[in-house]
Amino acid sequence: MANILFTSYPEFKKAISDSYYLGPYLPLAFTGSRTWKDKSLVSSIVLTANKEAKKGNKSLVLLHGGCETGLDKIVANLCEAHGIFNIVVPAPWKMGLSAGPKRNALLLQTAFELGTKYLLAFPEPHSKGTINLRLS
Repeated sequence: MANILFTSYPEFKKAISDSYYLGPYLPLAFTGSRTWKDKSLVSSIVLTANKEAKKGNKSLVLLHGGCETGLDKIVANLCEAHGIFNIVVPAPWKMGLSAGPKRNALLLQTAFELGTKYLLAFPEPHSKGTINLRLS
């Protein structure tokens, strides 16, 4: 399925403007621990949201951080398996320890720009990054 991968807000705006074919959509933003393992819970939420979006003649669009493990990977795999459009907002790790909070701010900005009404957070007790995004 189509993906948008970007690291700055201007890149996002261009990518969205180039994606006019998306049509009406229902955006949902996800954040969670790199160690999150409960695929069934996330799958249930995503598939239910996809079903509801289709009932309203909309496309489901999922935003996530693009981590290769945990919640982001689960969301990315679900998008691929079910043909769901996803927007990946990776952390710019070359910036050092500030990369996570900067990505979180960009993820929130992107989500609000798209009209996302829900940020679904799946923290583990040790998830400093997920907690940071929930508090932003």
